[in-house]
Amino acid sequence: MSPAQLKLSTDPAQSPRGVLSWKLKSSREDPSVGLAELEKIEATRRDLLINIHCCALIPNHFHLLAEQLKDNGISTFMNKIGGYAYYFNQKYHRKGRLFQDNFKAVHIESEEQLKTAFVYIHTNPASLIEPGWKEKGIRDADKVMEFLENYKWSSFGDYVGKPHFPSLTSRDFLTEIMGGPEGCRKFVRDWLKYKERI
Repeated sequence: MSPAQLKLSTDPAQSPRGVLSWKLKSSREDPSVGLAELEKIEATRRDLLINIHCCALIPNHFHLLAEQLKDNGISTFMNKIGGYAYYFNQKYHRKGRLFQDNFKAVHIESEEQLKTAFVYIHTNPASLIEPGWKEKGIRDADKVMEFLENYKWSSFGDYVGKPHFPSLTSRDFLTEIMGGPEGCRKFVRDWLKYKERI
């Protein structure tokens, strides 16, 4: 599999976001239902549509790094995520769309872009404890790193030996590209340290 075969949605402007900034995590158990829905979709399919290589669920959006295995596999998979929207609307007595926009996919063109996507997706939850960190920098990179390693709505823990949802992701390919668990940790830590110096 070459990096060019992967598709992803990494830019916050390109990831599904909640309508009217509605928090997707209105209660602590909601993310697990969303990830459980992803796992259920993975487990019940006869023919895999995609491999999810990494993911992060944030209160108002999510990111996936996915490899398409079938024609229109990513589009079909994203349509199946509608089960979470149905659950959420039922639970909170809402109607209408849960996600503001349709998803957008970006083709990975190089190994460097693949590594950057891995870091981007896994550092995205940092905004929960360091709002505005992308523009203003990070005050305490070690604190953010600890948070990211333990943030249970991300696959980063699965990559660094703190499993959260190991059955959801296919990690062998990226683990090798990133240089093993310590390489995964180093790429993320180096980016956080860089942002700390800004």
